[in-house]
Amino acid sequence: MSQPRRAMYEYARSSSSVYSYSSDMRNACLAMEDSAIKPFTDPTKALAYTEVSVGETLTPLIMLYNYFSHWAPEADRKPDFAPDWYEALRQSDDENGSTIEKQDGVDKYELICSAQNSNKNSKYAVLAEKYPNSCWVTENYLNRGNVNWYDNSVPAILNYIRKVSRLSGYNLFPYFEDWGFLRVIALRIGDYGDRNYVMTQKMYDEFKADMDQLVTDGVLKAMPEGMSKSISCDYSDWFQEKPVISKQ
Repeated sequence: MSQPRRAMYEYARSSSSVYSYSSDMRNACLAMEDSAIKPFTDPTKALAYTEVSVGETLTPLIMLYNYFSHWAPEADRKPDFAPDWYEALRQSDDENGSTIEKQDGVDKYELICSAQNSNKNSKYAVLAEKYPNSCWVTENYLNRGNVNWYDNSVPAILNYIRKVSRLSGYNLFPYFEDWGFLRVIALRIGDYGDRNYVMTQKMYDEFKADMDQLVTDGVLKAMPEGMSKSISCDYSDWFQEKPVISKQ
């Protein structure tokens, strides 16, 4: 990992005053222990993707790309999966958001992400008007748009999950939860610069409900049993065989 786990937690506690504008985020930082790992029966408190080394952090993204670009059944295969996700992310701050993975206007999580990113194109006002009951508004997680991207990486993560889910046609929430991208914790991430990760229970619950709603509305399909594992590790023939090293 990029820094000791304990330091990641200690920084979250010591920097809680950064979130004076949101008592819920401040309390999330103050609640951090030296180890937040719980039994995996509570996946929101298991090991986060930020608490492992760079290789483990990148693995789920690489495997997701490989699966939908090459491994998936032909009906689910998306040859332009990665180029499309890059372009969709580039268009996040546009007035109507990305037109790559959708055609129905700006998405809620594009608004949240743009508001976190120094309130690009005054997106916070649009968010507050369209979604006044969202926890991102009611709990003032975005300080009414007066925040910077390094104060919280969670909006960027949620926006990414939302986009790749639409591109794949599946609700990938379970996949990203399995890999530790949706932990309800507060951490400092120190890799190519310092930034924070603060996910509250309200953020988690609202995002899960919003992803489930896309399934209910027929926009996405639910992942079938075993799909997360299939994406992650069912195609070992693509990788170099483990070498046999002589004991001599």
